[in-house]
Amino acid sequence: MASFRTPYHPSPSSASIADSERTGYQHQFSQFHKSPFQSTELPSSPYSLNSLSRPEFEMKQSMSDLSTTHGHDPESGTINPAAPPEPDLAEGDAGPPSLLARARRLIPNSIYCRLYLLAVLVEATVDVVIEGILYLKMRDYYETLSASDKPNDDLYIKRLPVYLGIFAFAHVYQFVLAMFAVHQRNTMQFMFLALFNILLLLYSIIQIFEIGAKADTIINPTSLQTVQILTSLIPCVIGFAQVVYIGLAWKIYQEFGWKVYKLLGADRRVKKMYAHYLFFECLIKFDGFFWVGFSVQYLALVLSPGDVEYYLTIVMTPGCFLVLLVGHLAARHESKWMMISFFLGCLAALVYFSYKLYRIWTQRTSPQYLGVFKSHTIFAAISIFFLLITFASGLIVWNNFEHGLKIQMDKADEAKKRADRAGVSGHQRSGTVVSSYMMNGTGGSKRNNRMSIE
Repeated sequence: MASFRTPYHPSPSSASIADSERTGYQHQFSQFHKSPFQSTELPSSPYSLNSLSRPEFEMKQSMSDLSTTHGHDPESGTINPAAPPEPDLAEGDAGPPSLLARARRLIPNSIYCRLYLLAVLVEATVDVVIEGILYLKMRDYYETLSASDKPNDDLYIKRLPVYLGIFAFAHVYQFVLAMFAVHQRNTMQFMFLALFNILLLLYSIIQIFEIGAKADTIINPTSLQTVQILTSLIPCVIGFAQVVYIGLAWKIYQEFGWKVYKLLGADRRVKKMYAHYLFFECLIKFDGFFWVGFSVQYLALVLSPGDVEYYLTIVMTPGCFLVLLVGHLAARHESKWMMISFFLGCLAALVYFSYKLYRIWTQRTSPQYLGVFKSHTIFAAISIFFLLITFASGLIVWNNFEHGLKIQMDKADEAKKRADRAGVSGHQRSGTVVSSYMMNGTGGSKRNNRMSIE
């Protein structure tokens, strides 16, 4: 006896809305109706004639198209059936986003990125408040002393306020760099921030011994125990934050890895060039901190307002940032002339720091440098070290010019502009057309309803 099989009917969970429409039109043309292959015009439908004349196996829509068409993000694993269709965004259709909208997009949607920024903000706030309390306690006690009782050492008068200010500036700078790292999805910068936080930890430990050595002359004896607790609390806060940074950085690295892949594709050469670019960007940002730190110390502790070198140093400080900005623009836009200007600026800065380091060590026994030559030497040596690495990294970036990286990054920038006009956050993980632009790094139109054989 012949066996009969039940006809296959696709389940609603695996069929798209388009499949339902096509199935409905097919039932209308049964054996009691006209053949769908006749030249009879149907009402305006996207599936008239051409689609109905195709074999059934060729009309099935792939699940990848379904996921990208009906609000499904393969990365998030969620389906939003009520997602409205994304309007076609032409150039200049919508005006620029408001200031409030831009500020809201600074807050990422990723929970790990939010926790990372929150940890950096809490660490910076706690450490800056403690440093401020230490400064106020020392100042209040110092003002109560008579002229004969005031210490001759300049720890409080000149050095300590400068060091406390640099330490506070380092925390603010760290938070700004963390914002850039999250916004630009620069996973390499998270590693640089972890190393930078270790340097802050070492400095906080050294600060305990510096303050303790002169605590009996610059701190009120009744506040001595409080000061000791506060100075010991700073490295504890930084050490705990370091553990949090490492754990969150690993989760962020896993989260950003797929997005960077969608941005650059599977071309290993482009990914390698992008890694060189990110490394160069990180070096430029940290160059700025050490250059400013050295200049502030040199202005406040060594030079006097009447010196010609004092004003030259003031002029050179913004000049250093101009050189770093030229380097950033040269790497991003692959401008050889700007990169040559950046190299010349790096050579001038290298000569400047080398001269300062030589002068500090040859005159370290003079009253001008006595007591400050160690910190000046550390900042000058670190600045020279970073300059050499930045110069070498710039040469590698120069060699990568016109090899396809700029094209991919331009596509990503165009996608971001379209997302800004649509009011979509750069970290939003939705299945809309605009978010697909950002994920794929393409500026062209998103593919829709691609028919495939599966």
